[in-house]
Amino acid sequence: MPFTAEAEDFAEFARRWAPYGGASGEETFLRFGMNTSRFSERLWQLVGEGQISNETAEQFADAYPAPPEWRNGNPRDESVSAVPVADNGSR
Repeated sequence: MPFTAEAEDFAEFARRWAPYGGASGEETFLRFGMNTSRFSERLWQLVGEGQISNETAEQFADAYPAPPEWRNGNPRDESVSAVPVADNGSR
């Protein structure tokens, strides 16, 4: 499946802000018109659809943690190991 312009925008934005722990809510809203939670949700949806590679997702996984269904592996391909997720101790 070819990458869409939306997927490229989301991945580029997430990679750029990952070293800083992710973009601020204001920055995310100005760029995408959504809050950080919705951005993260859509970002991982694009990964799940194959629009963003797992290798790329690893670059922003600490700043934008994967949703719970990803913690045991990629839901679209069980042969792919899970993207690392920071454990913040909350459950």
